[in-house]
Amino acid sequence: MPGLSALLLAAPLPNASLPSSVTRLRFVNASSHSDSDGRRRRLLPRRLAGWAGSLHGNLHTLGYFSADVCVGTPGRSFDLIVDTGSALTAFPCASCSHCGLHKHGSVNGARYSESQSSTNQKVACSKPPPGMHCRSCDGSACAYGVSYTEGSTIKGHMSRDKFWFGKSDGSRIGVDASFGCQTYESGMFNTQVADGITGWSMGRSYGPTLFDWFLQGTKAPDVFSMCLSETIGAMVLGGAVPAALPAGGQWIPYTGGSSYTVELVDIKLDGKSTGASSSNYRSTIVDSGTTFMYLPPTVRARAPAAAATATSTSTAT
Repeated sequence: MPGLSALLLAAPLPNASLPSSVTRLRFVNASSHSDSDGRRRRLLPRRLAGWAGSLHGNLHTLGYFSADVCVGTPGRSFDLIVDTGSALTAFPCASCSHCGLHKHGSVNGARYSESQSSTNQKVACSKPPPGMHCRSCDGSACAYGVSYTEGSTIKGHMSRDKFWFGKSDGSRIGVDASFGCQTYESGMFNTQVADGITGWSMGRSYGPTLFDWFLQGTKAPDVFSMCLSETIGAMVLGGAVPAALPAGGQWIPYTGGSSYTVELVDIKLDGKSTGASSSNYRSTIVDSGTTFMYLPPTVRARAPAAAATATSTSTAT
C-alpha cells in the first residue's frame, strides 16, 4: 500500500527531522524502577516449561525500547515494549486483579476495557480466528499464559480489536488484530513502567502476530525496520528505514525459524579478539526485548580478561 510506512499512530518527533510517519521509540532507563536485582527478562523457551534458570548480573545501564500503541474505539494508548524475541502482544485488562501500576507520562495504570470499545470482538475458545489454536479455555474465552526465565509470568485471555496505524499522509487506518488481555502479572511484568509488550518475532505460538494482522489488513510489503541508539529509536512497518536515517549496516538473509538470527564468528573488544575459535559460536538471536548477552561457556570464560585490557568501546563481528 503506497505511503503506508509507520508504526502505530505516529506522534510528533520533537527536535528531529524524521518524517511524521515514523514513530519514535522511547528508551527507558530501568535503574530507578526495575526489579530489585536489576535483571531484564528473556522469554522462557516452551521446551523448558516448568523450569526457570537463575540469572545473575550487575548491569549499570538497563532498559528497553517501547512505543505508544493505540487500540480500540475510542482509541486508548498503551506503552508497549517492542520485542523481536517473542510473538505475543499483551497488556492489562480492566478486570485484572493482579496487574502493576505502570507509571509513565501522565497515564498510570492504563487498562483495556472490552465493554467500552465498540469495535471489540470476543475470541471464543470454540471458534478462534484463523491461524490461532487455543491451548486452554478461561470459561468460553481462549486463554494464554507465558513464563520468563527470571520468574515473571503473564496470564489472561485473548481478545480482538482495532489497532490504529499512522500513514505517511497523516491519516490513519484501523486493523483488526488479536492480542492478550492480561488478568494476572507477576515479577517484572508487574513492576515495570511499560503497560505490556508487543512481540515481533516469527513465532506463531499464539496465532498471527500483530505484524501478521497488519500485513493482512493493509496489504503492505512484508518488511519492518528498527533503528535504535542509546536513548531513542525509530520503527517503520511496510518499508525500510528512510534514507535520512542511514544505518551503514549490511543485509543478513533470514534463514527461517521463529527467531531472527545471525551467525556470530567473533567478539572483539577495542579491536582485539577474545581468542575463542569461531566453532564455539552458534546462531545468535537478535532480541530487542532483553539487555543480556548470552555467550557460549568458552567465550564467556575469556571475556572478563579481554574486557579488562580493552577500552570502553566494543564491537561484535
